[in-house]
Amino acid sequence: MKITLTNKSFLDIRSEFPNYFYFKTNAWYDNENFAKEKITGTWDVSLEPVENSFNKTWDEQQKLLSKGDEVPPVAVLMWAVIKHHQDTGEYAFGDCYVRTSSRESDGVLVHVGDFDVAGALVSFDGPGPRSGDLGVSFSRRLDTEPMNPESCIPDEASILGDSILERAIGICVIAGYSVTKNV
Repeated sequence: MKITLTNKSFLDIRSEFPNYFYFKTNAWYDNENFAKEKITGTWDVSLEPVENSFNKTWDEQQKLLSKGDEVPPVAVLMWAVIKHHQDTGEYAFGDCYVRTSSRESDGVLVHVGDFDVAGALVSFDGPGPRSGDLGVSFSRRLDTEPMNPESCIPDEASILGDSILERAIGICVIAGYSVTKNV
């Protein structure tokens, strides 16, 4: 499922959609850094566990990922789970849990699952334990950090023009490339 987050944290998502969380308030993660981290980007998130990822350690699960795939942070996964439910009425990961790349303050991995009408359960476990109902999901980042010409220092920004070509040439010049225009 393709999703986009713009400066949202896991706690922002819970605040906006509390009914999708088993712990609507006063959860163990309320003061955790991973829950407060603001995330921006676009991902294609799988709402199916990686095949054969159950009953494996974190390291073993990582080896199952294809090139370019990564385990999403909990905010990205929850946003996809919520959007999927809103679009289809289906509960992703209703009968299992999947690890995310997010870690709580002691370094253990955060996982999500058991999603039903009561909400998704967010918990944690170390990277070593194996469980028959704990797999892993994956995502693929669809964007990269765009260069923002407006953030250039003022005298360098003055070489940026109004057209797309002029702006691209200006960015190249700022980056130190020599650019000639063939007309």
